[in-house]
This record gives sequence, C-alpha cells and structure tokens, in this order.
Amino acid sequence: MTVEKDTVYRGLLRPAKLFGLPLTSAVILLATVLLGFMWAESFWALSSVIVFYPALFGLAKWDPNFFDVITKTLKNFGPSKNRKVWGGDSYEP
Repeated sequence: MTVEKDTVYRGLLRPAKLFGLPLTSAVILLATVLLGFMWAESFWALSSVIVFYPALFGLAKWDPNFFDVITKTLKNFGPSKNRKVWGGDSYEP
C-alpha cells in the first residue's frame, strides 16, 4: 500500500477549502461581503457574494495561490529604502 492510494493521507495533503475556495480566498470573500453589509446596513449588500464568488472561484481555479503571489509582489515591488542612497531600487536581500 502506497501513500498516494491511502485515503487518510490524501485527505491530509489536500489544501484547506471553504465553500470550494482556498481558505485565503474564502476569508477575503467573507470579509469583503460582511464589510459591505456593515457599511450599507442592508441585507441587499449580502447579495454581492453572487458577483464575488464566481470571480474568486475562477481566480482560484487559475492559480490556487493567487493572493499569495499578489501579496509577495506588492511587498517586493515599489520604492525601496535605498532609493535615495543608490539612485535606484534593488530587491535583492
């Protein structure tokens, strides 16, 4: 019996999902919809999940780590601390 065929190990190795979305995408969806609900003070704001869910599901199908890539990109690109000293940006550690 190999590890790949054992259902216990296969269940432990798959990524965590909520409503079919990776956990990061699901948290972003819930936070966005609930903030919109609190801001609008209307239950109609909860219907925005109809727009956001398919968009996030498509992004998650395309790349499950989409928001991790966006976070790393935003963190690494932009004005760096040594721009004034060297007259440019360096993203090397």
